[in-house]
Amino acid sequence: MFRLLNSMTRKKEPFEPADGRNVLIYTCGPTVYGPPHIGNYRTFVFEDVLCRALRYKGWDVKQVMNITDVDDKTIRDSVARGMTLTDFTRQYEQVFFEDLQTLRVAPAAVYPRATEHVPEMIEITQQLLERGGRGQRLLPHLLVSGLREAVGRPADGHRGALAGLQPPGVR
Repeated sequence: MFRLLNSMTRKKEPFEPADGRNVLIYTCGPTVYGPPHIGNYRTFVFEDVLCRALRYKGWDVKQVMNITDVDDKTIRDSVARGMTLTDFTRQYEQVFFEDLQTLRVAPAAVYPRATEHVPEMIEITQQLLERGGRGQRLLPHLLVSGLREAVGRPADGHRGALAGLQPPGVR
């Protein structure tokens, strides 16, 4: 039996793919404004170990890892260096992929770049604003908010439940 910690219940629970065979995993990749550090790689190594464990159980695993190639740091630093955003970020993306090979981290199936999905992010933002959402604050949080909307909320509707925060008004 394969057990994982359920963030909502804070308990280890049996895990089984919804269709009995396929596991789809979306993981955060690097923000490519500089060379990654050991703290970044700890995350990527953990994700690799998880995918390998799931495959060992006989499941088909498809991992998607995003590349954040546009944010305040990438824009600021590309302008400071007089480089296009693409040229600036691709150099650090290359370092990331070389380091993953050195660490023998199995590659994800897909590495979507944020810049390749701006229209979708705008659409999600518009939907959140139309629903009265707070999505206007920070772009990276929009995708999380959109995902939260797609998969549903805790039964009590409290947004902080996954983080273990008390409902509003409870101390």
